[in-house]
Amino acid sequence: MDIPTFSRRGVPDIRKLTLIKPEMTTAVNFKFRRLWTLILLLILFSFAVPAYPDNLSKKQPAPDLMLKDIQGVSHRLSEWAGKVILLNFWATWCPPCRYEIPAFIEYQNQYADKGLQIIGVALDDKNKVENFVRTLGINYPVLLTDDNQLLNQWGNEDQLLPYTIIINQSGEIHTTHRGIFDDLAFEYQLRPLLSR
Repeated sequence: MDIPTFSRRGVPDIRKLTLIKPEMTTAVNFKFRRLWTLILLLILFSFAVPAYPDNLSKKQPAPDLMLKDIQGVSHRLSEWAGKVILLNFWATWCPPCRYEIPAFIEYQNQYADKGLQIIGVALDDKNKVENFVRTLGINYPVLLTDDNQLLNQWGNEDQLLPYTIIINQSGEIHTTHRGIFDDLAFEYQLRPLLSR
C-alpha cells in the first residue's frame, strides 16, 4: 500500500487513499450521475397518478351533490345542469390547491359565457375558507364539507387533494384529474367541451 501523499495544505490526497485510480474517476462519476438521474426520475414519476381512477369511469352520470356554500345556502349540482362543470375538491392547508385557484378564477372570468361553471368543494373549516375566498376574490361557488368519504364517492379513494372532475353538458363525467389542474390540462381536458 502506498503511503498517502499530502498536498501543500497538509491534507491527504484523497485519490491515493481510495481504491479508485484517478483515471477511473470520470467513469465512476458518470455512473453515479446516471444512478442519481434514474433515482430522481423514479421519484418524479412516482407522483404521476392516472387521470382516470378505476371506480369512476368516463361517460358515467355524475352523482348529484348537495352541500351548503359559505353563506349557509344549500346547493345541488343539478342547479348547473347544461353547463361544463369543473368540480374541484380542495383545502386551504393544501399548497397545490392554493396554487391552482388563481387560474380557476381566470378561467371562470374568461369562459363563463362559453358554458363553464367552476365549483369548489372545500374540505376545511368554514372560517378558514371564508377568509381564503375573500382574500383571493374567488368568483365561483365554494361549497363546504367535512366528509372525507365524499372523495371516495367521486372516485378518489386515496383522498388526494387537489382533485378535479370535469362534467360535460349532459351531466356525465368526462375526466377526473388528481393533482394540480394546470393550463395544459385545461386545454386538453376541458376546453374542447366549451361552446365556441
